[in-house]
Amino acid sequence: MWGNVFLSLKNNKSFGLFLAVLAILPFAYTNCASQIGFEATLESRLESLNATGLMTINNDDPFTTSEVVTLSLVHGTAEQMYVTNDPTCSSGGVWETTATTKLWTLGAKNAETSVYVKFSNDGDGGLASRCVGDSIVHDDIAPTLSIINRPGAYTNAANVNATFSTHDSGSGVSIVNCTAVSGSTTASCSKDGITVNAPQEGSHRYNIVARDAAGTASTVEVLSFIVDRTAPTVRINSSPSAISNESAARFLVSGTEASGIERYEYRLGS
Repeated sequence: MWGNVFLSLKNNKSFGLFLAVLAILPFAYTNCASQIGFEATLESRLESLNATGLMTINNDDPFTTSEVVTLSLVHGTAEQMYVTNDPTCSSGGVWETTATTKLWTLGAKNAETSVYVKFSNDGDGGLASRCVGDSIVHDDIAPTLSIINRPGAYTNAANVNATFSTHDSGSGVSIVNCTAVSGSTTASCSKDGITVNAPQEGSHRYNIVARDAAGTASTVEVLSFIVDRTAPTVRINSSPSAISNESAARFLVSGTEASGIERYEYRLGS
């Protein structure tokens, strides 16, 4: 019976065309399913690559004095990374095995500069994550400090003051340190100046240093003075007789003073 049907239909041209269409349709259906599955896989892989990529410079410090920094890299699934100073992540780097830390040379000095990274699981970076980065301010130029108002070499002031002028074109002056080298009096030190409250008699010396936010120190400025509150002593060593007929009198005097005698003053009469 099936043989008769086959022979009967063999001569029917329309049925032959119908069989050809039936033969083609399964192949077309299979190809579409494969393409949809492939696209879904790419999308999920890309989503996974973009989900966890992270990089920080020098543990997220805002400033650095070194041109070489340490990158901390985190990614959950990637096997390769591409580190660069290029914000588009298209040049300046090479694909390498993902690492948790990497030493890297910054692209600019004494300025705010950034480093970037992208991640991939393809050896040639064919499918890569978006470009992520971090920035830091490089500053290795020392700040300047000068003492613009100093006390005299000798002073008997109750409190001794001096004022500073500071400047830094990079990260900015962060602090001024006043270190006592001689003299036991505690000083109040700021970016604007120093106040030595009730200094004891004797020699005082302070080393003054400014530091910027990156940690670079200025050259040392020295503030020194001697506190002297003890009055000098004076002695008349020789004088004329109490009663004399001389028209001119001669006096010989001497004085004692730790800081030295500046001058003698004389007054005739009461």
